Amino acid sequence: MAEISLAISVQNVSFFYSRRTRLLNRRRGEWILQNVSLDLREGECIGIVGESGSGKSTLAHVIGRQYRAQSGEIFYGGKQNFSRKEFCRYVQNIWQFPGDALDPLWSIGKTLREPLKIHFPDLSRLAVEEKIKELLHGVSLDDSLLQRRPSALSGGQKQRVALARALAVGPCVLICDEVTSALDMPVQWEILNLLNILRAKQRLAILFISHDIAAVAQVADRVIVMQKGKIIESGPTAEICRHPHHRYTETLINEVLAMRI
Repeated sequence: MAEISLAISVQNVSFFYSRRTRLLNRRRGEWILQNVSLDLREGECIGIVGESGSGKSTLAHVIGRQYRAQSGEIFYGGKQNFSRKEFCRYVQNIWQFPGDALDPLWSIGKTLREPLKIHFPDLSRLAVEEKIKELLHGVSLDDSLLQRRPSALSGGQKQRVALARALAVGPCVLICDEVTSALDMPVQWEILNLLNILRAKQRLAILFISHDIAAVAQVADRVIVMQKGKIIESGPTAEICRHPHHRYTETLINEVLAMRI
């Protein structure tokens, strides 16, 4: 059996948010992440759950290189040094509000065409157009949407376009930060099912961040529970959901169950 490689390895990462106060012009702040470590394997989905302020989205930004950690190391496929273009080919981010991530003046066709032109400049025009249609079909959208702008799409369609754009460069890792929380329940399950299908087909490694442990349970092989910037519990998804060891995890599960009733 072939050895499964690590897509991302996070080692003892800490992040301190600093702000300058008016009083005596001193800097104050707090630790948002404290010695966080995790390994994400090729083809695996890890769910990161926690309440607002737990540090889960900050971790996503640190791994996605929007923030720089004060300490610790992160390896991407065993490497640390990437050019910006190489990193964009390796890791792609999908955010909570797809409408904010899509240029309102660009058609869907142009939105998908741009990353292909940047990362695959040798592709012919015909090959680009065929790839665009393939990307749309891959996220269960019709190519009749190519001429439309984001304002003409539903929330679920926008999130599918954002996913198609992320997949255009052939990434190894997807970071999904609250990607279903702004969607209606039926659309949420459609997006979660789509992520499962794409992961199986393309061997994607997915980091799925959410406050909703029920959504995480639909896609994640393993769950990491965060509180106040620390990992307090982790393990196989089914085990954590059925037999949580930490009271905080129990609270997260009970809150979701109460909402579903």
